[in-house]
Amino acid sequence: MSRRGNTLKATKAEVKKIKKRLEELPGWTGEENSQALVEASRVLIDPILKLNTYCLSLSELKRLINEDKLYVPKSARIDFSKFEESCYQEKKEEISSLEIDDLIQEGQLRAKGISSGTFRKFKEGTPINKDAFIAFWKALGFNRDEISELSNQTAPYPQKSQSSERLYRALLSFDHRAQCEIIQNLAKKSCRTGAILIPYSSIESQTWLMKRIESEVIEYSQLQARKVLFPLNSQSVNPNIFSFWSRFTSETQNQPLSQCLAQENLIIVVQDIDVCDRHRLLQILNSFWQPLVNELSSTECPGFLLLYLVDRGAQNDWRDDPSLFSNILTVPAVEKFYSNDFAQELPKVAAKVQQSLEQKDIDEIWQNSQEGIPKVTLKAIYKKFNCRFERESRWQQYG
Repeated sequence: MSRRGNTLKATKAEVKKIKKRLEELPGWTGEENSQALVEASRVLIDPILKLNTYCLSLSELKRLINEDKLYVPKSARIDFSKFEESCYQEKKEEISSLEIDDLIQEGQLRAKGISSGTFRKFKEGTPINKDAFIAFWKALGFNRDEISELSNQTAPYPQKSQSSERLYRALLSFDHRAQCEIIQNLAKKSCRTGAILIPYSSIESQTWLMKRIESEVIEYSQLQARKVLFPLNSQSVNPNIFSFWSRFTSETQNQPLSQCLAQENLIIVVQDIDVCDRHRLLQILNSFWQPLVNELSSTECPGFLLLYLVDRGAQNDWRDDPSLFSNILTVPAVEKFYSNDFAQELPKVAAKVQQSLEQKDIDEIWQNSQEGIPKVTLKAIYKKFNCRFERESRWQQYG
């Protein structure tokens, strides 16, 4: 009997690997209520949320369900109907990613192809849909590159041009010296933890700053960085701390924090922290962040544990309160770069992309940057190196 296209199945060796991994994870071995269904759904739903700036309207959520990208299990239809009704009654315009995550955790929402049946087939080595297979595989903490049947296949997504990719990588080390000093100071400590307020500025400026700090963290630790995202918005000003813990332990697979930081850096990103009032902000800091710091207080780890508090500029009752920032690191916003920054940094960028720049080229980029405005600077640099900035989305979001 011939195999359907767009399917994958585990080899005998992979079946053994899957079985061994499941034995290490309490609550994953069952099928109907396995945590595997939750985690695999998160793997597939997170990219959808990223495209929608980490929130959905109720109509968008229903459209995704109607298009079979998501589905409501039969056993959860009554509860989901109650959730819909409450959204209508509250006239809720947006459903935050944390609320969607709660729906996934409670079994009210699943991604296409994720079910007890496909999970059983995945464990047995029976062919299932390719996306579902990869989602289960990633949920177990395995790398996509390790899947045997994909080893000789072409990558499913078109690769960015080499020149554009080299330029992007080079710009991750561009300037931001004052902002990166905090990482240099943290690197001297045995416990490398820090909560950092990312000040309000343009999306590109904030994204560049966060990526630049991440680059510095990777350079110092020689470990890759994992991001754990908690996007807030005006509809979720009362963050559920339990949801924070649930998502964090899911992302770290409930491993001890010191064990995680021996293998990688962890960057927790709370987007739109400005929509929280002072009480809610303190709740996040005292009931979520501080226990993580306390867990590491007597532990020496090579990895960094950072908390980005991303301020989008909404009015609140804490931004001008200096007493609140005794345990929060503040960095200056990057509103503009300076001409001498260009003179020092652009030749380094050129070397990394294997091109050369003369002084007249540097002067031209400066003139086209409107005197160093971050977004305009990026456009000017991309243009000078013959790369298309409009095709590059990585400066518009962090995660």
